[in-house]
Amino acid sequence: MHLLNNTMQSIKALSEKTDRVLLFHSANGKDSIALLEMLSPHFKEIKCVYMVKNLNHINKYIL
Repeated sequence: MHLLNNTMQSIKALSEKTDRVLLFHSANGKDSIALLEMLSPHFKEIKCVYMVKNLNHINKYIL
């Protein structure tokens, strides 16, 4: 629960500075879905950028 509380505090602090965020989203991962759910009540706009496999500049970030 400590990690969740820290995450929510970070989200709330960020939402005091901006009403828009960018989320790199895998579209099939539980982490991406959970983070989108946590962000949505705090931001007016959330842009999701989908990570695409087999692109040279993306592959180094995919495990």
